Amino acid sequence: MRLQELQNTLQQYLMASEGNATIAAEITPVAKGNIAERLNIYHHAYRSRIREALSSQFPNLAKLMGAQVFNQHMDAFIALHPSTHRNMRWLGDQLSDFLQAYAPDKPLYADIANFEWHLGLAFDSLDTPCLSLQNLSAFTPEQWGDLSFQWHPSVYLGQAQTNVIRAWMALENNDQANLDMALEPTQFLVWRKEMVSQFKSLTALEADAIAYMMQQHSFGELCDFLTAHMDEEDVLPYAAGLLSQWLQEEMLVSVALKTDSNHL
Repeated sequence: MRLQELQNTLQQYLMASEGNATIAAEITPVAKGNIAERLNIYHHAYRSRIREALSSQFPNLAKLMGAQVFNQHMDAFIALHPSTHRNMRWLGDQLSDFLQAYAPDKPLYADIANFEWHLGLAFDSLDTPCLSLQNLSAFTPEQWGDLSFQWHPSVYLGQAQTNVIRAWMALENNDQANLDMALEPTQFLVWRKEMVSQFKSLTALEADAIAYMMQQHSFGELCDFLTAHMDEEDVLPYAAGLLSQWLQEEMLVSVALKTDSNHL
């Protein structure tokens, strides 16, 4: 058997959910340990190392499931989604979707996986200079209605079937009582500020406002959007408060007038 064929056969053996005897014929017998036992060491180690990597990426998911259930679910995930990256950092990108389909009766599994994945992505996102209130001083009051904003690449607006932040914090603090209460659907935000991943739960209106502005709508259009949800006199203070918060939390990276393409 040629080297490349031998390597491919060994890889297929390691990645298969159950070993096969094809590669065994190519193994040289030795006095200590039979061929099947020696191959099984590597077959087991492949999954063990990947499970270990996944548990480091999803620590509270592992805590939520417990070791036995976590290992069972991760083995099923590995079988369906074998690693295709040289860097194991990207191994879990499909884990949340997998858990949604594999354990639909446990929505917290998928929500925690999605939340922890995006915490990691926020930390790893590009180091992009953030917009400040001082940058906005370059525009006249009459121009503010036409301002649109670019969000920092770390910002992620998520929707969960459960109160995933409450559950995640309960797992962090080993607080079973709050974990049991985290059943209501929620929306949340993840981003990075000063090289630390941040997160918060959102009201439905705040989430809608962020989603709306992520579609490159202007500040004036946001105000128009909010008039359908609150009294007119409350719109501008609320919108201005949101913008101030986004700036303070380093969520925005550029501003432009919708009437031109100049960015700051």
